[in-house]
This record gives sequence, structure tokens and C-alpha cells, in this order.
Amino acid sequence: MNLPELALEHIGLAAADTTRLKDWYVKALGAKVIFENKETPPAYLVQLAGGALLEIYAAHHALDGKSNNRSSGLRHLALRVGSIDAARHALSGRGVKFTEEVKPAGGGGKVLFFQDPEGNLLHLVERTGTEIRFPEVGRHQKRFAAVIFDMDGVIIDSEPRHELAFRQIFDEMGYGHNHGIHFPDYYGRSDRALWVDFIQKHQPNESLEHLMEWKQRRFLDLIEREQPIFPEVPALVAKLAAAYPLALASGSYHPVINVVLGMKNLRPHFRAVVSAQDVVHGKPAPDIFLRAAELLQVDPADCCVIEDSVAGVTAAKAAGMTAIGITNSVKADQLAHADHVCSAYREIEAILGI
Repeated sequence: MNLPELALEHIGLAAADTTRLKDWYVKALGAKVIFENKETPPAYLVQLAGGALLEIYAAHHALDGKSNNRSSGLRHLALRVGSIDAARHALSGRGVKFTEEVKPAGGGGKVLFFQDPEGNLLHLVERTGTEIRFPEVGRHQKRFAAVIFDMDGVIIDSEPRHELAFRQIFDEMGYGHNHGIHFPDYYGRSDRALWVDFIQKHQPNESLEHLMEWKQRRFLDLIEREQPIFPEVPALVAKLAAAYPLALASGSYHPVINVVLGMKNLRPHFRAVVSAQDVVHGKPAPDIFLRAAELLQVDPADCCVIEDSVAGVTAAKAAGMTAIGITNSVKADQLAHADHVCSAYREIEAILGI
């Protein structure tokens, strides 16, 4: 039986104090945190400048009170550098302690050993270019067949404008102080869902269709005037479109989607666009994401969704997709059911390998 292709995805480092170890890698080696779970103690996924990924997680126990070796064995991490002497000088300036001399490296080149505060062994390796070639780790590895964007709260900073449009209309209807709507409950969902609940509460004279059109016109006025695209998004979309087929799957209706995609030259990057108008059930049902995968002709399990709402992450997971939650609209703990939770767009770039 043929072996499957096996590629290094990350290095695991056990730690008695995961936060302390994460902080050391950030300060001493310039790593950036791309994921943090919310367990006690927390685990982290960090990426070094060269692309290597490290998972820092809690060790079950130490062998004794002095040694930092874990019962599951001593870990080590080999870091490729252009010049060991230059690297040693730079890292010494960041507080790294070197106690050994440079030695010949297996396979050619030179190696210098040192330890992190948890006792994990690290190697600096300098290669001459004539020995074994090692593959790049972490960067430029495509993990998915396609990427699907939510729109509201991910591409455009629209949730505050949605709420403002609703509040203005509630005021004009005479329900400014007693509308009874908790707006965060509707993040990621369609306008129809909110209006249906509003009508059930208040039985207004206006029809559902009239209320939806009224609010849509008001909202479009706001976003056309302000064009609140998140500043990092155009570059992110362009980078991802060069590496993956992209789709947009939004709880908004097509007239709103068309206006947003007309901003910042976003439209050409998306091969498929799905609106809540196109499916029977909106988020948190998976329909909208399944339809996007169908249009892209990819397996849902091979898709990654970028979402900002609880309902959106729930929908992505129900579709069998990987979900990245970005904390633009709700706090990280509310997105804990996502596979990754990010607070910045650059973290999404690292996860998707661009």
C-alpha cells in the first residue's frame, strides 16, 4: 500500500506555562500568534518569520520539579538561517542565551544549539546550498480547495450601519424606545429574520415587503456615502484570489451585495456570489455555504469560510467546512466553535498560507 504524501504542518512544544513560552517566542524570535484557544491553560499556534508553525500546548506533568523534560520526550525545533553568526548576534541582543559552540550539522553546514525557557532544544542550522534541500514549512501550502467570504462584518464594516438604518426606521414608525430588538442576535442573519420577529412583537400596519425595501434603501444610502470597506480587505482578497477560487456568501440581498462588490474593485475576484435570496434557509443553516461550494464545484469539506458572526460560524460548521472567525462584531469567546479565531486580517493570511 502506497504511503500518502506527508508534509510537516507544525512543531508541537509542550509547556508547563504555555503563556510564558508563547511570550518568549514572540519577544525573542519575533513570532506572531495566529490562534489562541480559550482552554485553561490556553494553547497557541504561532508562526515564525520564515513561515514555520509552532503549537504550544500544556504538558500533562513534568518529570520532576527541576527538569523541564516531559514524560512524552524532549522536543526540538530546527530553524534554518542564512548565517549562524549573524543570527546568533541578533538573537543574543533579544535576550537569547547561547552556551554551546557552533558544530558541524548532519547533512552539511553548521548547527548551533540553545534552549527556550521550557527546556525545549532548538537548533540554528546554516546550509551551504550543496547538501540536502529542505522543503519550506507552513508558508505557501494550500490546505483548501476554495475560500468563502461572508460580507457583512468581514468585507464591509456594516453591522453598525445596519443597526443605524433599523433604528432610524423604528424612530420614524414610533418604536424608537420600545422596538424590543437586540441587534447582536441578528448578526449574520437576514433582514427578513429581524423584521419577522418585529412584526410578531408589534403587528405594524406596514407589510413585510415594504419594511424590507424601506430598510434596504436606507442602508444603501449609508454605505454608498461612507463606503466602509475594512482597509485590509482589498489586499487580502486580491492575494487569496491568486491562490484560491473565491466565493461570497451573504445574508444580504443581491442589490446590497452588488453595491459592496462595486467598491474597491472587489467584484472581479469572486467566482461565485450567493445571497440569502438564493436559498430556502438562511444562516445558521448551512444552505448558503453549500450552494457556494456547489457553484465553485468543490467539496464542502475542502472549503474554508471567513466569518464574523455566531450564526455564520455555526452555518459553516454545519456545512462541514473549516471556519475562521474574525472578531470584528463579537468577542472571541462567542466564536469559540470556529476552527480558528483571529483578531486581525494578517492572521488569516498566515492560516491560509499566503
